[in-house]
Amino acid sequence: MDFVKYINVGFIFSSDLRQVLLKKVNDKLDFILAESNSDKSGGVDLSKYLNDELSIKIKAGDWMIVTALPHIEKLYLKRIYRTMYDFSKMPIDDSKYQIVDINNLPNNCKPNLKWLIPLCLDLCVISSNYNQILIRE
Repeated sequence: MDFVKYINVGFIFSSDLRQVLLKKVNDKLDFILAESNSDKSGGVDLSKYLNDELSIKIKAGDWMIVTALPHIEKLYLKRIYRTMYDFSKMPIDDSKYQIVDINNLPNNCKPNLKWLIPLCLDLCVISSNYNQILIRE
């Protein structure tokens, strides 16, 4: 199936995996998002977005795909990635972003974060054809 849009969702965790960087959208905390019309690695789009938005450099190859969720009717593929970063090196604009403790998510988090964050931490990997789930132990 050929998708017309690729929605790349990125979760940036602290090096100790205890915190995550979230974006503020309409008074709610949500994941970081980079859309694309190309099927190239979402890590490329996420890295470019973060470099442009926060002036932080994360290599495209440092993103690990967690899963892919196709939306057949609208012909888009949502790909979820995760990476780790040393937050002490990151200039944060508090009006747009917030670093939160994953074990104590604020009430203004979007509800889907309560399952997406643990999913990212489970190290589930979808193979390149999106048909076979590989789980690392």
